[in-house]
Order: sequence, then C-alpha cells, then structure tokens
Amino acid sequence: MRRCSTGCSIGGRYKLSYFRSESKKVYTVPVLVAVLAVLQGGCAVDFVLFNGQHLDSYSYDAYAGEMLDREALGSLDPVVPGVIREVQITSGTERLAAVLLADSDVGSDDTLIVFFHGSAEHLDYYWARSRLLHATGYPTLVVDYRGYGVSTGSTDVPSLLEDARVTLDFVDSELGAPEVVVYGNSIGCLAAGRMAEERRPVGLILEVPPNSLETMVVDQFGTNVPPEALFERDVSVRDDVAASGVPLLVLAADADAVFPPVRHADRILAHHEEHNPGLSDIERVPGGHDDVPRLLGYDAYVERVRAFVGGL
Repeated sequence: MRRCSTGCSIGGRYKLSYFRSESKKVYTVPVLVAVLAVLQGGCAVDFVLFNGQHLDSYSYDAYAGEMLDREALGSLDPVVPGVIREVQITSGTERLAAVLLADSDVGSDDTLIVFFHGSAEHLDYYWARSRLLHATGYPTLVVDYRGYGVSTGSTDVPSLLEDARVTLDFVDSELGAPEVVVYGNSIGCLAAGRMAEERRPVGLILEVPPNSLETMVVDQFGTNVPPEALFERDVSVRDDVAASGVPLLVLAADADAVFPPVRHADRILAHHEEHNPGLSDIERVPGGHDDVPRLLGYDAYVERVRAFVGGL
C-alpha cells in the first residue's frame, strides 16, 4: 500500500420511475414513451437510469440545493485553500468536469480514490460524500458524467463506461499514475465494476450496487419486457467484478428498495467470493438506498473505508 496523504420502480402496471433514491421525489413517465423510444431507435433504459442536472458552476459546501448526507459537513474540518482543484477531462467530443480533493500533489507514491457517483443530479449533490472520502486521508477524484453538472453532452450506458475509461486515463497521464481504488455508488457501480475488470485497480468499493442491467429490467418489468428490447448489451457488475480478481468491499443496505441486496449486492459478493476466495468483505446497515454512511455513523464510515484502502 502506498502512502496516505492528510427509483426505478414500477407503479402499478403503467408507471416508470427514474432510478434516483427511494427517499427523494419520483419522476414518472408512461411506459408507452419508453416503448416508443425503442421503436424510434432510442435506448429507453438510458432515460430510466440517468437524471443529470446542469449547473453553470459548482458551489461545494455552499450549495443551497439538495445534498446527500449534508449533515456530515458539520463533522468535517473546513476545507483548506488549495485542496479543491477543478479539472477538465476530454471524453470524445465532450468535456467532463471533475474535482480533485488532495492535500498535496498526487503522484506514483499515492493511492487515489476515484468516485463514480449515482444517477442523481451532479457533483454538488454528492459533495458531502466526496468530502467524507477525502476525510479518509486519501486524495479523492470525483467526476460528473456527460450532462451532469458542468459536464457537456448527455449520458447513456456506453458513454458512462467511456467516461470512466478516460477518467482513469487522465489519472495515469495527468496525476502521475497513482495506485487507484475505484468506488462506485448505485448506478456508478456499472462503471466501477467494468473498470475493475478492464484496469485492475488495487481495490474496489461498491455501495448499494445493481447486479446487472438485466436484473434491473427483470426487477422492474418482470418477464414481459425482454432486456434486449431496452439495451443492446448487458452490463453485469457481478461478472465484471468476479473477473477482476481485485479485493472488494461491498456496502449494502438491507432495506434497499431500489436494488434489494438479495438480488443485487449479495449476488455480486457471492460470485466474487466463489472466484476470488478471501478477497471479499461486506458492511451492512438496516436502512435504505441512501442510508449507508448515516447509519454506520459518519466517523465509522470514514474509518471503514480508510481501513479497507489501508489494508490493500
């Protein structure tokens, strides 16, 4: 280990909701619109999965809108000037906005946490979570996907994976090729799992992960809508993670109504342990999709992540 620096849900039969959060407001569209998107050559699953919101700039601690785990900011030390560094990453013809939280320059002797957030809104919504990850003592890079925050373009599943690839390319070329721990939250686990398989980071953390696109479709539509009608190719977090062979920490919520662990997190963990004995661990809380850090306790959450990264 290198040194440490200081919902998609179906309502009744006819309503489709965005994957976002079981505790937040729900956005609904008729299933007919999803079907029309497929018939017109669109990808209906994309506008189920992604709920990016545009921003002109980031506000960080001062953001007045909805912020996940906002109360955690009160337990964290004020940000020292120079710790927050805004960077731009080129992905195809689009520009991705990212923020590096680092107490000093990052280099090959460091371990960097790369955070792929969930489907909601933008980086400011996940800012408190980013601050908690930086509080582990490890530099942290968080990126907004296309169409999120200050990033340009719009997101679909292939571009999500490509954005993750160019982010890790940026880490190697512009940040001195530190060791990387990839952290995925919710839909961000699609990217995190694929990057674990393709890039073999030193470690992987998955918080309330989906098992696969196919499992999500079956969960929400049953067998009435074949998965191939909604996306060209499945993305299986379970298979990607097992093939990666990297140490895994799963953070699961037993009352998660978005991705119930029995069909998602537990399957990922069991498949990884089957293929990589002794390299899997799990932390469970009794709450819902957004509750892991809060129910663990913010200090305990920071320590759990720190201990996993420090033990790699």
